[in-house]
Amino acid sequence: MRRRISGAVTSIIEWLRSGYPEEAPPTGYSPLLALHGPRALTPQQTRKILDELAGAPADIIDIGVAITKATGKLPTQTQIRAIAAALSPS
Repeated sequence: MRRRISGAVTSIIEWLRSGYPEEAPPTGYSPLLALHGPRALTPQQTRKILDELAGAPADIIDIGVAITKATGKLPTQTQIRAIAAALSPS
């Protein structure tokens, strides 16, 4: 009986780990973070960030600060890449 429970717990932990988003910390496990996935910026947040950064060259730090102002949270690498791509001329 104990092995079945242990196997079930191991399966659950492996399932949580496999769905871990790339922004997750490399150590420790937060099941809620794994289930939530990466945070996408809303269109309103994106517009606010792009408006703030318009007109001057912006580096990764500038982008991160603008994202933090718009969301109230630290930016993820996915968010930074999305804003950088939106700022770069096509």
